[in-house]
Amino acid sequence: MKTRTLILSGLFAAGTLAGTALANEQDKRAQQAQQQSEFTVEGRVIEADDDDLKISRSSRPNAEFDLNRNTTITIDGQQGQARDLAPGTEVRVRFDLQEDNAVAQEVEAKKPARSLSK
Repeated sequence: MKTRTLILSGLFAAGTLAGTALANEQDKRAQQAQQQSEFTVEGRVIEADDDDLKISRSSRPNAEFDLNRNTTITIDGQQGQARDLAPGTEVRVRFDLQEDNAVAQEVEAKKPARSLSK
């Protein structure tokens, strides 16, 4: 009887460890998939509205992003809105791919430096 109990306890423990290892592996894969689906690009604003952002990139094709209520926009470290992104503003866009769309998760903008002309 004690042998049977020890065997069953051992099998339960092995099953629990295997289940935990499987769950950890699934978590790792999910994190890797998320990391692989997030991208960052830099450029200058061509146009922006509440739903879309279009930027130009040096020596690369223009890029377009969907904006939504989850998109975070900061301008010089302050919370902003898409309508505040004037053409020519430098931006860094962190986005992910959802189906066939590039959806902006975060837009960091720097206002253009004002030139001091006489």
